[in-house]
Amino acid sequence: MAQVVLPSTCSLSWEPRIVPRELADAGFTQQEWDLVAARYNKYQSRAFWVGTCLAGLYATALTAIIFATDSHGMWGMMGIVGCLFSVPSCVFQILATKEVNAEIFSKKGMVIEDKCCSQVVKLPGSVSAQTLGVTR
Repeated sequence: MAQVVLPSTCSLSWEPRIVPRELADAGFTQQEWDLVAARYNKYQSRAFWVGTCLAGLYATALTAIIFATDSHGMWGMMGIVGCLFSVPSCVFQILATKEVNAEIFSKKGMVIEDKCCSQVVKLPGSVSAQTLGVTR
């Protein structure tokens, strides 16, 4: 099955914004791609909100514990706050992927998969990888 690797970016919104040529050649429209981007952006916003709440709660609780116990050596544990954004981000990424697969990609015979640092769209079997110039 042919596949298209989507580039990994550090953007605050889901990328790429324009449907990749390989997907367009396989019958995916810009309107459908906009729906995919909107779903991922919605879940990404939720993940950021949840991560912010978790970080705020953790920082408040840790500060209260440090002041209550006079254990100022515990300030180093405040560095864990950054990790509290990763868990919601991963969870909401998986939820968004399941949703777009069920509602958008499955209608085209395609599937999007989360990889370690990127995403891959598996194209329908009828699309030739040689004509698209993508990996197998």
